[in-house]
Amino acid sequence: AAARCIRFQVEDVRVFAGRSSTGNRGIDLAKGDRVISLSIIDGAEFGADERDAYLKVSTALRRGEPAEEGAVAQETYEAFRAREQFILTLASNGLGKRTSAYDYRVTKRGGKGIELMSLADKDVEVVAAFPVADSDGLVLVTNGGQLIRCPVEQIRIARRSTRGVKVFDVAAGD
Repeated sequence: AAARCIRFQVEDVRVFAGRSSTGNRGIDLAKGDRVISLSIIDGAEFGADERDAYLKVSTALRRGEPAEEGAVAQETYEAFRAREQFILTLASNGLGKRTSAYDYRVTKRGGKGIELMSLADKDVEVVAAFPVADSDGLVLVTNGGQLIRCPVEQIRIARRSTRGVKVFDVAAGD
């Protein structure tokens, strides 16, 4: 059940009654899983149909393909694009991707979550997931001391359930 994520409204989190409060369950973890990241992103004020239409059009345009005629109104497209944020996800094997935050549907907290990244190998795990902007730079360091620096804009934008592209050539055992 590794490589899962959940997106919920901050209003769904109860305010603590006191120091002895046990807290809120954000995600229901499977045995052996652990939380590696938490990020606060802009609120989601959209319907699922509008979101899906926007994602289809934006994906087609990034690929240089024609967008489906009338799939989404131009003003709606521009409004979605203006507020769009991207989540960078990296795996221990050096694969990574940027994914639109719109690709992560809003649910209630405490669920099992949805797939964050497709992991082909059982030994591979997600090591980081956080919001980024095109203008950001990234410095990656392995436990073996290997270091690489790359601009975020060079990392491919891909849908939520894909594996991503090679961002870092990780040595065996790192």
